[in-house]
Amino acid sequence: MDINVRLQKHDAEDPVDLQLRHEYQVAIGMLMWAAIATRPDITFAVQHLSQFSQHPAQEHFTAVKRVFRYLKGTIDIGLNYSGTAFDREKIFRVFSDADWGNSPDDRRSISGYENHKTIGEWLFEDIICRWGGLREIVTDNGPAFIKAVAYLAKKYHINFIRISGYNSRANGLVERPHFDVRQALFKAVDGVERRWFMGAYSVFWSERVTIRKRMGCSPYYAATGTHPLLPFDITEATYLQPPPDSVLSSTDLIARRAVALQKRSEDLTKLHSDVYAARKKAALRFELQHAQTIRNFDFKPGSLVLMRNTKIEKSLNRKMRPRYIGPLIVVSRNKGGAYIICELDGSVLHRPVAAFRLLPYFARRSIPFPITAIDIDTNRLRELEETNLLDDDSFPDISAGDEPGPGLDSGESDSD
Repeated sequence: MDINVRLQKHDAEDPVDLQLRHEYQVAIGMLMWAAIATRPDITFAVQHLSQFSQHPAQEHFTAVKRVFRYLKGTIDIGLNYSGTAFDREKIFRVFSDADWGNSPDDRRSISGYENHKTIGEWLFEDIICRWGGLREIVTDNGPAFIKAVAYLAKKYHINFIRISGYNSRANGLVERPHFDVRQALFKAVDGVERRWFMGAYSVFWSERVTIRKRMGCSPYYAATGTHPLLPFDITEATYLQPPPDSVLSSTDLIARRAVALQKRSEDLTKLHSDVYAARKKAALRFELQHAQTIRNFDFKPGSLVLMRNTKIEKSLNRKMRPRYIGPLIVVSRNKGGAYIICELDGSVLHRPVAAFRLLPYFARRSIPFPITAIDIDTNRLRELEETNLLDDDSFPDISAGDEPGPGLDSGESDSD
């Protein structure tokens, strides 16, 4: 159904085209059979169109034809659940109600998608109660889904993950594999972009069973501990282990599987070390390539610094908002390289601040800062110094710039 077309009932006194009504009712009967038998995804559209069976107009018949075109275009698509009762992960797809309450006749939904209350009840009754608990739910930040998963998280402690374009550190990791998959999709469909869906299943399958350079194995092997069994492997008779010489006893069979499980632990350890070494190598290479732009200020205790207000960096209205917070005073540094800082009155921030967020504050004259002015317990300070914690941008957003502290003139940073 076209969400931009609002179908309305005609008055009973209007003349009725008997031929059109007959064809309309026959078409609705066919669609009802399809909705009940094999295509439950058109159920709402059919029940909505069936309300106009007595006085159909041409726009109603056009909407019926649109449903038939949809069936013809999706003849090879089915609605199914993936996974069994023993799988740890079960994947399903639903949609939020974008047209809730937009019907011109009864102010009900016309798109066929439900509101957050119905989605939450459906997730619990038809998915969780039937197929087992869900460890996490990933949503596209639709309002109905956010409310539904918030209800599940509060009542059943089922957490959910929001897709966000504002996670700068994670975007790089996501975009690099995304580029490879996009290029593979483009080549798999011979450069015809509109046919990407025809090659998506094979590209994603191949991407998961192909060995990664940094990992030394495929993502499938990393997740399951076994090599993927492809269709051509069945005909070529390849084996994950050497075949036994004779029929195995229960003891021998358990021993073989125990050896495989032990090797699984070794493989994970080796995989972890390889990935960690690759990350360190990439970090060193990045430092060498950007040696002229990377600056390590190495602030000493008592240094005045400005803290980058990273919350507004991706805001469109940041022009008139403060880019830096401060001045602040460096108290110490923890093992992870983050700085423990405090306000000018000695109030220490509850979490250390990452080094990349701090810039030197050039004051026109320095001020003495006695260590006794810090409002923090000695044990708490030692605890912060022994951790590897970094701040999570939880510093409150500031709408107006800070006033310079007593005895200080406003300074400027060399960050620009």
